[in-house]
Amino acid sequence: MREKVQKTLIDTLISISVRLLLLLLVTVALAQLVFVNSLATSGRTYSQYEDEYKKLQLTNETLKKQKSELMSLQRISTESAQLGFVHPNGFYYVPVSTPLAMGHEE
Repeated sequence: MREKVQKTLIDTLISISVRLLLLLLVTVALAQLVFVNSLATSGRTYSQYEDEYKKLQLTNETLKKQKSELMSLQRISTESAQLGFVHPNGFYYVPVSTPLAMGHEE
């Protein structure tokens, strides 16, 4: 009788151990699935940010080029001539004998 009880107890412990082992394996598999899915999503997000960064770099280079073209002396000279600006013949200096700012004494 005692041997039968021990055998039943051992069988029960083995059954519980197998179930716990299966539960642990399922839990680890689910955790790995969640981790892999998260990693894939992060990789896709990183790739999207990298693509956006490259687009912004190209846009930045285009804007720098446009800025340098707009600020060129040749363009400014042409635009000013079209608007009627002329080169001065000379400079005129206005002598100032009184202080320009009110309440300012020399």
